Amino acid sequence: MDFDKKIDNLIDEIESERDWRAKEFQIIKDMYFSIREDKKERFYSTYSMMCIPMIYAHWEGFCATLFRHITNFLNGLNLKPDQVTIKLFTFAQSKTYDYLKGKHSFEQKCKFSTKFMDLQKKNVKLNKKFDTKSNLKFDPLSDMLDLFDIEHSSLQKYKAKLDRLVEIRNNIAHGENSIIVDDEMLYFYSGFIIELIDEIIVKFDLFLRNKQFLNSTKA
Repeated sequence: MDFDKKIDNLIDEIESERDWRAKEFQIIKDMYFSIREDKKERFYSTYSMMCIPMIYAHWEGFCATLFRHITNFLNGLNLKPDQVTIKLFTFAQSKTYDYLKGKHSFEQKCKFSTKFMDLQKKNVKLNKKFDTKSNLKFDPLSDMLDLFDIEHSSLQKYKAKLDRLVEIRNNIAHGENSIIVDDEMLYFYSGFIIELIDEIIVKFDLFLRNKQFLNSTKA
């Protein structure tokens, strides 16, 4: 299978993930209106508040799945350390740097050097998990995109919205019960998350097709 076809298949998988989450958002909204129309006030007030954490969970879940898809794809290319960007190479051996923690003893430095030289002989293997710290605001999203050298200034327009979503989700998760989730809030946050996801997919599509993961001096 040629390279472009592999990318087509990967993007299809990612878009299927996006579509599934969009359908889940619709189910969340359908249940919200169903409970309200049944006039079950006790259930409605609780469920309406839980809609925001559910929307956030789908946002973080999508990003985690996207990261796994991308790293799996890159790992499957069997690239050598000198073929990838310095950021990807550094991320691939993040555990190696643990040997330099603490007092930086000579023994630690020897272990680091041994591991470092060993990695030069192997294909790059990226960790399939990105630490969102369960608070995937705009800055952690930027960090993830920076790892792949993906330009993201065009996403800045989503910063305030995304950070506010995470803030509301955290407040609800910590027991805040004064937050009122209405129709407008539900449509607003579920809608903009899908919009943001769509833009992210386009950026990763270009990242792969333009082979931005390659060291430009070795490409």
